[in-house]
Amino acid sequence: MNGSKLVDVALILAAALVPDAVAIAVLVPAPWWPLKLLLVVLDLYALGWFLGIYGTMIRRPHELGERVRLFNGVLAGVEFDRASVSAAVNHGVRRRRALPKRADAAYLTWGGVPVVEIGLAQPALLRTAYRGERYVRTVFVASDAPEQLVAALTA
Repeated sequence: MNGSKLVDVALILAAALVPDAVAIAVLVPAPWWPLKLLLVVLDLYALGWFLGIYGTMIRRPHELGERVRLFNGVLAGVEFDRASVSAAVNHGVRRRRALPKRADAAYLTWGGVPVVEIGLAQPALLRTAYRGERYVRTVFVASDAPEQLVAALTA
């Protein structure tokens, strides 16, 4: 794990555990220590899931071949032929809620990472862990190297 990712994990731990620990200590009376213990265990369990999903997001790179596979960890992925790309535009760093809302779009993004918009001539199959499968014509995808992604898709 490089230094940047280690800092991210440290920030996630601090942001997730410190407020919860303070809230549990303040809101739950001392005689109810079994409830405090249960809440701490549940908090650690949820944090483990959160870190696991975050880990899949940084460990599953996009695959650019004749078939393009773009991932948002284990939560979502879209696959399409490279020949079906009609346009690819780098939007820079944007927040997800600042992106246009479209019913036929896939959003494989998160805050603070540059976003590339990919227009498709043919529909692509989007698979998500929370909404099942559907077809999309536009894909908004996060990329650490948006210029290279645009160049690879439009070449």
